[in-house]
Amino acid sequence: MSYRQYTLIESLLDTYSKSSWLGFAVATALYLGGTLGLGIYLDRRKQKINAPIVTCLFLIGLVYLYYSATISQDLVPWSIPDWLGGEDLLLYVSTCAMPTLGYGLLTGVHLSLSEREEEPDVALDLTIAVVIPLLIYLMVTGMIPIMGGNSNLGTHLSVILMAMCTVMFLFFLVRGLYVLIRRRGPVSDEYRLFWLVPLTVIAPLGGLALNAKMFNIFGDFTSPVWYILAGLNGLLLCLPNYDNKLYRLYIFLGRVALGVFVLYFFIVFLPFLPLAVAAVLAVGLGFLMLTPLLLLPLQVNTLREDYRYLRQYFQPAFLATMSAIAFSMIPLVITITYVRDQAVLDNALAYVYAPGGAPVEEYAAAIRPAALDRTLAAIDLHKGSDNNFGFGSGTPYLSTYYRWIVLDNLTLSDAKMNELRMIFQGEAQEETTSFRRRSNDVDLTAATVETEWDAGQEVWSSWVELELTNDSAAFNRGEYRTQFDLPPGVFIADYYLEIEGRREYGILAEKRAATWVYNNIVNGNRDPGFLRYVSADRIALNVFPIARGQTRRTGIRFLHKEPVTLRLDGRELTLGQAGEHPISSLLTSTDGSTQYLPSGEKAGLDRVQRKLGVHFVVDASRQSPGSERALVDRIEAFASTLPAGGPPPRITLAGPYPKTIEFGSDWWSKLQSMPEGGFFAQRAVAHILAAELAGPSNTDYQIVLALNGSALPIFTDDFSAYAAALPEGDDFYYLEVDGTLSLHRLTDDPSRHLENSVRLIGPAAVLAYPNADNPTRYLADDSSPAVITTPEAANIESELPPASWGAGLALRGQYLAHRRAGATGYRPWLEEVRGSFRTGILMPTTSFLVVENEAQKEALRRKQAETLDADPNLDLSENIERMSEPWWVWVIGLAGFVILVGQRKL
Repeated sequence: MSYRQYTLIESLLDTYSKSSWLGFAVATALYLGGTLGLGIYLDRRKQKINAPIVTCLFLIGLVYLYYSATISQDLVPWSIPDWLGGEDLLLYVSTCAMPTLGYGLLTGVHLSLSEREEEPDVALDLTIAVVIPLLIYLMVTGMIPIMGGNSNLGTHLSVILMAMCTVMFLFFLVRGLYVLIRRRGPVSDEYRLFWLVPLTVIAPLGGLALNAKMFNIFGDFTSPVWYILAGLNGLLLCLPNYDNKLYRLYIFLGRVALGVFVLYFFIVFLPFLPLAVAAVLAVGLGFLMLTPLLLLPLQVNTLREDYRYLRQYFQPAFLATMSAIAFSMIPLVITITYVRDQAVLDNALAYVYAPGGAPVEEYAAAIRPAALDRTLAAIDLHKGSDNNFGFGSGTPYLSTYYRWIVLDNLTLSDAKMNELRMIFQGEAQEETTSFRRRSNDVDLTAATVETEWDAGQEVWSSWVELELTNDSAAFNRGEYRTQFDLPPGVFIADYYLEIEGRREYGILAEKRAATWVYNNIVNGNRDPGFLRYVSADRIALNVFPIARGQTRRTGIRFLHKEPVTLRLDGRELTLGQAGEHPISSLLTSTDGSTQYLPSGEKAGLDRVQRKLGVHFVVDASRQSPGSERALVDRIEAFASTLPAGGPPPRITLAGPYPKTIEFGSDWWSKLQSMPEGGFFAQRAVAHILAAELAGPSNTDYQIVLALNGSALPIFTDDFSAYAAALPEGDDFYYLEVDGTLSLHRLTDDPSRHLENSVRLIGPAAVLAYPNADNPTRYLADDSSPAVITTPEAANIESELPPASWGAGLALRGQYLAHRRAGATGYRPWLEEVRGSFRTGILMPTTSFLVVENEAQKEALRRKQAETLDADPNLDLSENIERMSEPWWVWVIGLAGFVILVGQRKL
């Protein structure tokens, strides 16, 4: 883990920090190597560990931990941005060092008892444990100021004294309790419940309640399951040990199964044991932190006694097998629950964001709203910060395990959770928004075009270079933000940003990973440039920071077959030379799936006028059944105003699942049979547009969304990928509750109102392709070229020429076909990303990102590796995060430990 952290930030470290890393590496190697060598030596000599070795091992561990704490700030200095700083290295050190220290403490207790003829006085041990916190309090308030105040010597002595007192406190406390547990006799057995019930029942339940009262400071344990397990485990420990083999077997297996519960909390609180004395002084926290430490020896001793008794009646192999099954029950139930949540979430995400894999009826049968609601609640609990080793959101360790199984180590944003709840439950929750605000007072002061004809590819290559100036007197660091539409058949092949006088070319990366890195860099006021698609045809450019009075330069390289006009930030830029290298025939991509129709050839197509029709998309969410009769009357009244002799209206009922029916049928009764949920207009409109692309008709069906009450249609994206189905224009309408129409736009935020109280306008003339007698497409009647794709996406297996216009055309066709078919799951998305990487052509699934140093590039590579292994419909983060260690680091460490222990037992 340390090496992974060091290789990320190495380029940002100065000489002193690198020497600190070297010292830390040497100390860690000596500590690990020495401990491992000692274990091998003792194992080979068949020698048990003794008190001097335990003492030395324990002290060396304390010295290593203290050394790590003193240099932690030198390893990751303040100059390193937080998001590159990784998880707290000191937290890792303490977490990994505590098991050895805990082993030394418990072994020391065991040896102190086994080497004495008489048991120590329990009352004396517990009295010492009580007195030590009082002495520490006196030391903190009186002795430390006298010994040096704020001097380094005083600080070091204070830490050493605190560590010694903490060790003594834990030693006498655990030994006193251990002696009390082992003690047997008429008197001790008679009064056993007087201390057993408080320790095994009251303390765990009180600790859980106290943690909830203190805002889940150690993790979220508010579920009733935690209280049930704690109470049940306490009950089993308090039950008497009757002389009955079946009774003892059942009790033993129950105690083994719940031993996982005790072991889990022992591991959770293990890193915080050095704070035990200070927590005891705070009364409540000490009560919470020490309970697992005191409960684990009792659990182990009780199981040992049960095993010794049962061995008289059962074979050891049988007991071992049954114990293993019992011990795995809770982990197995947890895993099954998480896998079930994954299946529920995968079905919901696939239907909403990647529906091409199955018919609507299959999704309707597979998705149960109640199960989805429980899953979303679990995600809300577990998707908190990655640092779940205490003092963090979620549940320690289990949240990491949950995110690995259910969320592919990513997350699900509040926005998507809100969308899922609105679609399947008809509910809406407030969406979280980012509070990061930056100025946009940066102007485009110059734009130049350098264009040349590439005779080898027979394509124009044009560099558009921009000068950006921050003339604002109010903001010292501004960000340039602009968006522009990319003309048909134009592709982006390169991007650069000038940083400190040098051109830094953009890295073509997966878009989510690049967005995550860009947001983190901008929050650290560094130098990124970011170029990506925000819809099927629209490009966004961001450059940050631009200081007051500063001018920065950036450039974009376009590939295009014909001269085009690019409208960028209020300027019209001509790319290519008019009249040179004309194209007079249809061009087809190498895979045959996509065609490029030049503007000259397009102008010669037949011009036709389609009829006006209406396709109603009706709110069938059943949120307002009392007003549905008025909704039906409003739709029928509007339909009666349509021109006579025109095509009959069409109608789609849009609840969670769309259903298209005949307008003349008894659709009122069908509306009443629709399932409850949300007004999911996205899926209904997508089906309408996909059907138009599959078989265009001679009627331009205008889409009209019929609202019912206050429920608004749910859109998860725009419909820019379906622009070919809208040759007359991308307008559509809401039929409001007062019977009027409001204007909206399909390809740009469909939910935004543009104009109220409008009228349906007859369709404009369009071009029939290939001819008016047998049209397979209708094209917009304008001077731009057209890109025509087949309904099915081609599987682009062959190597496309890098940075070529032909590669861009093939990838463009693949992207559009995937979107129109709803094939936006993992495999189609990965094909698109890999195709963009192979060719170097920007696609909507990738982006160009300019970063200024190797650490940022390495962070981008690591984050991209995460995204390429996960569902593309999941999100990277809700907020700005640090780079996190991979889950497999912990799994490998744990697996290695289990294997070594297993081999040692054999």
